[in-house]
Amino acid sequence: MAARLKAAGIPDADLHLFTAPDHPKEGGLVAVYPGREPKAKAVLMLAHLDVVEAKREDWTRDPFTLVEENGNFYAQGASDDKAMVATWVDTLARYSREGFKPRRTLKMALTCGEETSGTFNVAEYLAKNKRDLIDAAFAVDEGGGGLLDDKGKPVFGRIQVGEKLSQNYTFRGEQSRWSLLPALVRQRHLSPGPCPHPGVGLPLSGHLQRNNPRLLHQVRQTPNARAAGRDPGPPEEPQ
Repeated sequence: MAARLKAAGIPDADLHLFTAPDHPKEGGLVAVYPGREPKAKAVLMLAHLDVVEAKREDWTRDPFTLVEENGNFYAQGASDDKAMVATWVDTLARYSREGFKPRRTLKMALTCGEETSGTFNVAEYLAKNKRDLIDAAFAVDEGGGGLLDDKGKPVFGRIQVGEKLSQNYTFRGEQSRWSLLPALVRQRHLSPGPCPHPGVGLPLSGHLQRNNPRLLHQVRQTPNARAAGRDPGPPEEPQ
């Protein structure tokens, strides 16, 4: 990616590659594209390079080989988050080739350590050690989204205001009390609230509450989560 940006005319001085000595195969890239107004704070374009682990036997295709079929891309991380990585790189390359200068400086930070614990957390490293490289007025990151109609007109824009975190539990007790867990813990994205697999997260939540009601008493909702629960908004017609 750095080579593509350099070929598009972005100088080496504005391309910052880095890694950690104890994680030689992990790292990231920050590219700085100067704007017209040096005093205006920058916009940070953030995306992560790493992906969730995948087993070949679970896939029809090789998960780590990008395949294009019928206009669709198939690979682990194709949408989360390499699509955004490709968009940011292509955007800066096109701006450079076309000589476009935005009002604000654009800073692209491609990181790792987002999906898997124990890896080199580039975002944390940059915030602690290279803050000047990523300092900005605001950041554009994954998590939001939107919809265009068939004529390219925006229908809506979605802003993400929170993010779930993982929580690990060790279950001990009588076998009968936890008989439901083996089938549930094999699934991904377990959570006590709305999740991509509500048929998994909600039974687990109910099971935990029935067997140990105190376990979930420490859950605290953010103001945004409470507001969304009280007023989810009117239903939308299918597009």
